[in-house]
Amino acid sequence: MTRYLKPSLGYYHIKNLTPRIIENFSQSLLDKNLTNHTMEIIISVMKKALRMARFPYKLLNTNLAEYTSYPKRKLTVAELARKNMMI
Repeated sequence: MTRYLKPSLGYYHIKNLTPRIIENFSQSLLDKNLTNHTMEIIISVMKKALRMARFPYKLLNTNLAEYTSYPKRKLTVAELARKNMMI
């Protein structure tokens, strides 16, 4: 959370967050060359925080994560080969 979420989204007040800001953040994860699994963990933590901001804390009227699309990094040839060897 302190490595990815807080530096990118931490200076926004929670009521000023928009689905576009969240999409831009999730797209920026692709530029960091993270694995899909790592991106899924970061995004799931963010989704959970936004769900909790809506309920039980009632800081938001809607869960912004519901209106956001999330990227998935395409695997490299080496990663595909490694994945196929594991199967």
